This record gives sequence, structure tokens and C-alpha cells, in this order.
Amino acid sequence: MDKEIIYKVESIRQGFLQLIEIFIGDMPDKCPDSLRDLVSNSDSLKRITEALKLASESPRVRRVCEGKFTCTFVGSSSQGKTTFLSEMFPDLTDRGWLVCDAKDTTSQSLCIEYSPRQNTTVTAHSYNYAELVNFINLSRQDCENNGISVTFDQSSGRIQIDGTNMNVAKKNSDAFKFSRKLDLIPFSGSYEVDEQYGNRDFVRSLTTKDAIVTEPIINIESTDYNALQLRALIKNIQLRSNYKRLFELVENDAELERINFIDTPGQGTAASVNKDEILFYCLGEKSKNIVIQLWRDDELDFLVHFMRCKEQSQFQKLWIEIESQLSAEEVRGLEDRLILLMNSARDFCEDDNIKLRYTNPEKFKSNEDHFKLVLKENALDKMSHKGTLKPAAICFVDTFYSFSSKGDYAETFARYKPVMNKWTERNSAGYKTLEEMGLVESFKENVEALCDPEDRGHSFFLKTILRIVEKNGPKMLVQKHLKRSGIATILQKLSDVIHYYYGDDGSLTSAASKEALENLGKTLGLTDYFSYEKFVEKEFQISKFGLMIDEFLKNNPEPTDISELFRTLCVNLNSIIKKVAGASDDTRVAIPFVEREIDHLYKKNRKLWGYANTTIFNTSQIDTAKNIVAYALVMHAKELLAQIFPIQQPHAPDTELRQTGDDKQKAAELIATIDGLNNNIQKLYDQYGVK
Repeated sequence: MDKEIIYKVESIRQGFLQLIEIFIGDMPDKCPDSLRDLVSNSDSLKRITEALKLASESPRVRRVCEGKFTCTFVGSSSQGKTTFLSEMFPDLTDRGWLVCDAKDTTSQSLCIEYSPRQNTTVTAHSYNYAELVNFINLSRQDCENNGISVTFDQSSGRIQIDGTNMNVAKKNSDAFKFSRKLDLIPFSGSYEVDEQYGNRDFVRSLTTKDAIVTEPIINIESTDYNALQLRALIKNIQLRSNYKRLFELVENDAELERINFIDTPGQGTAASVNKDEILFYCLGEKSKNIVIQLWRDDELDFLVHFMRCKEQSQFQKLWIEIESQLSAEEVRGLEDRLILLMNSARDFCEDDNIKLRYTNPEKFKSNEDHFKLVLKENALDKMSHKGTLKPAAICFVDTFYSFSSKGDYAETFARYKPVMNKWTERNSAGYKTLEEMGLVESFKENVEALCDPEDRGHSFFLKTILRIVEKNGPKMLVQKHLKRSGIATILQKLSDVIHYYYGDDGSLTSAASKEALENLGKTLGLTDYFSYEKFVEKEFQISKFGLMIDEFLKNNPEPTDISELFRTLCVNLNSIIKKVAGASDDTRVAIPFVEREIDHLYKKNRKLWGYANTTIFNTSQIDTAKNIVAYALVMHAKELLAQIFPIQQPHAPDTELRQTGDDKQKAAELIATIDGLNNNIQKLYDQYGVK
């Protein structure tokens, strides 16, 4: 099934890319001449062409659907995230990438993908110029207020930062090791280095600030880059791992090869003036910006919020930033792929504040157990300002941190295991909260893995991800590559515009029909935005809608959706327009076009406007329900008129549109391609429950 869905999604994406080439790329011979003429005269076609151009430059659209998923870790500093990952990927730890022994770490994401053999090739990606501008602008005001000049030079693709007059204590400025003036020049492409043979300063300078190297570390296209420049420029490092320990944990489940892991810098990774010098203010924003940029790039298939059990979540600060910078569509559905990963599960049995909840429960209200404290009060209630984020899964893990050996770990958790298992028994402390959150059975499985010193809960976390992929993987691929990429939206808009000008057989709607439509709009008095309302008030009194609804309820005693009411509205509107149009030779020719357009708008808007999913029940609120539906019908009658007779007509009366047989065939093929892609997307939406 996965191979099939990957093939279908990728086929649609490839078809969309071909449409881009037809409209604005290297396949203009496939584009009908009539369509090119229309583009020059139609604002709607100009807008859709611009949308296609932007899509052609979008990393989301260009991303190949390979069936892979990213698992991105986000958490505050000092919660043990890097320690956890160092135990998951010991090969990367040995190579110096997952540093646990340094306080001053740098800010970029580490992207880890599966490689069957040892692969020490490291790929560094810098911000592009636009991303770098967005990043620097986060701190631009602070920079300028403190004597740091920032100059953006788009022509040369660089940002110049001058800290000559930086407002800083003399003892700090005297210790500066880097130049007071720096150019930040994004890489023209990715930079690859084999760490096995490359400069070890490159690895160390990209992970910690301890060993300050002021000399240039790398040279790309005749441009030298030192450690400070690289810390600002590089947004992610691509690493390869053999996943050896991960496969051992999940019994060599090959599906694990599909998961890429991304480690983000700790939220709160601080910049310091004695290490980051003139980039102090800029780098102070980078940890937050890294996650937001990952969100913009749609690299968050799974968002794993990593925190320690006894701590309080700091995720809310980041979430507020995300909501302020990204659209609602970007964050919709997060709960289906959000995992709360609780570290240091030993806190349940070692932290006095938590232990009191089950050792001395009489001091607390009956529902204030240790799980309510750890999971709800410390985590979920703190993760967003409304406390509404609910994760798809909750996992508990631990690390060797604070343990001297595996034997020490095993002995400790051998004592804790009976206590933890007790919480999954009915009427025990904590059971009620586990039951309310649907965690009783999963917690039992989690404890088994947690108490194994060779596992420490890591396998439960990995298996949780694989279960979600098995259950929701196809839906996630459709949402990522077709919905959030914008492909589905653009294709639907393209279909609407093309069908406005062409019939299904590729025949061009004549200029005479367009002119007749303009004349008809004027005859109906639809000359400005207030005229739609006047027309509906005259032809559709609210009392008629009430009678229409009563008749509908009479004919449908059992609850059913109200699509038929919307169809009746469309039929009545068509009848009124036809009656007016048929009275004049100048407007009669527009009748077929109006009929086709109303039929198209019914099919398009039946679901979109909610008629296909709404029922009216015979309850005490029936009058209120009928009034709401009547109001919706009035509103949508006006909207239908606005869509059939837009105030600004794209037709230019003096433009003569002619069409050859070849042009008609090309148009028909283009329409069939667009409609085919839209139909395939809708089938996938229906099959996998994408709304």
C-alpha cells in the first residue's frame, strides 16, 4: 500500500511540474495559443500564472515524495535531549557530532538519515539570502540600538555587519578575537566534506564554541568562512548513520529506514558576547528561528517535544512565535503528529514533589495524582497559552546520565518497576489519570522497555513512531506533498479559471458570449457590490426560503444533508436569469454559459459551503436552525451572483479570439490533464480522510 500511495502522490506532483513547464517553462508548444492570448487580458489567469511561477521555486513542490518521514526533536536546554540522542546514535557521538560535555553549543539542526554503510560525508546547508534576511531582521532593532550597523546588499547576496561602534563593556571588546566587520554570504549550494579526511576544526566549530578558531575553516568559491560566520550562516548539517542501535531496538524493522531524525538546538541555547561578539544579538535568536524555518520548510512530520518529567514545559514561548509567524493552515493537524517525550522517568520515584502525590495522597485532592502533575500541569497545560495542544502519543525514556553503569541502572529500575506497574491497576494512585488519557495499556508496555538497561524506553518511542506511520502514513504523505505544498489548491484554482474560458472539449467560449454576459449583468442591474444584495432582496424574499426549508423537512422526515436546498437555490437562480436573458437577442446567447457556470458552482461549493455535511433536526431549536440555513442561502445567493457576474470582467470587448482545430485539441488535452490531476487528488483525499 505504501508503494502505491508513494507512486500516486509522486505522479500527481510530476504532472503538476509538467503543467508549470507548459505555462511558464520549457514546454510552450503544449500551451494553446488562445490561452496565451487570454493570459495577457485576464487578471485571474495572470494571478494563476504567478502562482505557478512561485510554486516552481518552492522547495515543498520540488521535494520528491519518497515515502520518508522526519522526526524533529524540540526542547529546552538542559533537559537531556542531546544525551538521549547520543545514546540512540553512538556512531555519531564517536564522530563528535552529538556533544554532551560542553555548555556552549551552537545553533543549527542536525539532520540524521539512514545509510547502510559507514558514511562520513557531511553536507552543510546555509540559509539562502531571503532566509538570512528574515533571520537577521529578528534582531535588527537590537543590533542598531546597540551600535551595530546592518546593511543588506541583495545585488551581491550578502549582509554586512559592522560592530565597530558596538555598545559593549571595554573588557569584553578588548577580548574580541574576530573582526568587528563581517560579511555573511550564503553558500550558492550545499557544502560537502568528508569528516574522516577533512578539517576537524570544521566539526568542532559547528558543534561547540569552546575551541575558538579565528582562521578561515572552509573556502567555498573563493570565499573564506571563519567559525563565527559559519555559526550564523549554517541552518542544518546532514549526517548519515547506520542506525545500528535503532535496528536492534525494533528487531530490525526495515520501516525504520524511512525515518529521518532532526536534532534542533535547545530552546534557550544562549548567545554570549565573549563567544559570539558582534553577532551576539543575532545568534541569540537563532535557536528559535531554526525551528520556525523547519516549519516553513515543512520538515516536521513528527514534532517530538522533549522535556524532563520534573520540569515544566517551555514550549509555549516557541508556540506563540510559531502562531504569530505562520498561517493557521500550517499548524492545523499538529496533534496528529505531536509526540510528548518525557525524559528521566526515574523522577517519578526520586523527586520528592512527585512522590508525595502517591505516597501521601491524602494531602491532595483525589484527582491531583502524580500523572496529573507531570503530564497535565507540567507539560500539556504549559505547552500552549490555551493549554489545548494534545499529543498523538506520550512516551517515557531514561538515559545513563547520573548512573555509573548498566548494572547500576538495572538495579535501580528493578526497585522502581513494581511501583510503576502498580499505577496501571484499577483504584491505584495515578490510574484514573492514565485511564482518562488512554495510557493504561501503553504505559505497561513502556515500563517494560524502560526498566531494561539495554533499552531504557527507547524502543517504545521508536515503535510508537512506526505505529503512527503504519496507521496514518499515507494520509501524512498526501497532506504534506499535495495539501501543504499548495499543489492541490493551485490545481483547483487553475481548473476553475480554465473552465471559465473553455468547454470540456477544448472549445473556446466565444468573445460574443463574454460580451453577452457583460450585457446580461448590466440588464440585471449588477453593476456594483450593492447590486447583488438588491437583486436577492427583490427575487428571493426571506419568507420564500422559510417555505422552501419547510417543504424540504416535510419531504425528508429522516435527518439528511441539505444539499437539495442548495440545488433548489441554484435552479431558481438559473430560471430567473434565463427569463431575463431570453427577452433580448443581446443576452440570449449567454444562457448556455450561465447554465454551465451555475452547474459548476453547485458542484464546487456544495461541500465547500457546508451543505453536504449539514443536517436539520426536529428539535426545540428548529426555528433557530431554519433561520440560520435561510440566512446562509441568502448569503450564498449573493455570492453566486458575484461569481457569475464579477464586477471587473476579464473580457476585453475589442479582443477577437480565434481558435484552430489544433488549438482546440491542445486545450482539450490540457483540460483533461488538469481535471485528471484534480480527480486523483480528490480520490486520495476521500480515501485517507484528508479535509
